[in-house]
Amino acid sequence: MPRDIGVLSLLRNLNLSGNPICSIPDSINCLTQLQSLALDSCTRLQSLPELPMSLNDLDLFKCRSLEMVTNLPNILSSLDMILNSCDKLVEVQGLFKLVPIVNIDAQIINKLGLFNLEVIGEVKVELLNNMALSKRKLPLQGLYEFNIFSTFLPGSEVPRWFNNKSTGFSICFNVPLLPNLKIQGLNVCVVYARAERKNNDPRNKSWNEFCIKTNNNTKHLKWSYIPTFVGIPEDNEDMIWLSHWNMGNQFECGDEVDVSVFLWSTFYLKEFGIHVVYEQEKKGIQQDAYLPTLNVIDHDLSAYQVRPGMFFLCHRDFFLYQSSLQQFELIEDGAQSKGLI
Repeated sequence: MPRDIGVLSLLRNLNLSGNPICSIPDSINCLTQLQSLALDSCTRLQSLPELPMSLNDLDLFKCRSLEMVTNLPNILSSLDMILNSCDKLVEVQGLFKLVPIVNIDAQIINKLGLFNLEVIGEVKVELLNNMALSKRKLPLQGLYEFNIFSTFLPGSEVPRWFNNKSTGFSICFNVPLLPNLKIQGLNVCVVYARAERKNNDPRNKSWNEFCIKTNNNTKHLKWSYIPTFVGIPEDNEDMIWLSHWNMGNQFECGDEVDVSVFLWSTFYLKEFGIHVVYEQEKKGIQQDAYLPTLNVIDHDLSAYQVRPGMFFLCHRDFFLYQSSLQQFELIEDGAQSKGLI
């Protein structure tokens, strides 16, 4: 591609589909009238530079070598983007970032209870990318998005230091009062496996979304989180979804908090647990329990607010927050009426 493509100041539509290009010149950001950019089937394209704010349509279908997308304009408002079959995509700047677990600060790993980093780094897990609708088996990864850090790994039980555990879909608790300790957020651990429909155990009930929903009933705040990546367990294998919610400024001692788990119909919930994380905890339990995380979205979640006090944390359907949330709440209401949560 010509490096001076940015001089085409009146260009509105650019179709580069099927080209063997590996990169795009930075000067494309100078195309201030560009509305549509088609890069589908550019199978050697590895990354994208910053794109002009005028862009409304971006087609990256089957960009199988694409690993990183930088500074997409209007991504949470007017941009219509296709990312299907971008098998190697691990980062969309400002949305999410997937990092090998061995490259994450060991302190973070230890706070989550994953102490043997060298052995853990050799484990591989199949991950489904909800945004690209593709699966890929990788060494253990850490996922940064919103104010949440997640990892998926083989395992069959919630760690023993989790204060609240349940084999049902919901845990309700009051945030403990611990003097001189600052609340940093929540650790959530979900243990699940492939579904086995052999009996009428209510734990076999599954939903249309893979989601954790956290409600601060005292402050009337709700967060529904659907991760961009999901760990897929092998047959006869249990999988752990371990996450830290770095939202301590939204919780105070004494608040009533309700955390619920929803899984796809292909999965079966075995157990889940909640642990309140403080800046410093008593000796013999866990010291310096603050889990520092890279906040890709930082602390501003206003783009994901669907109504006062309610946030739908999901990248998959940029323009369907309200309808998706309403559908999700109907599912939840049905579960409550049946006494499942």
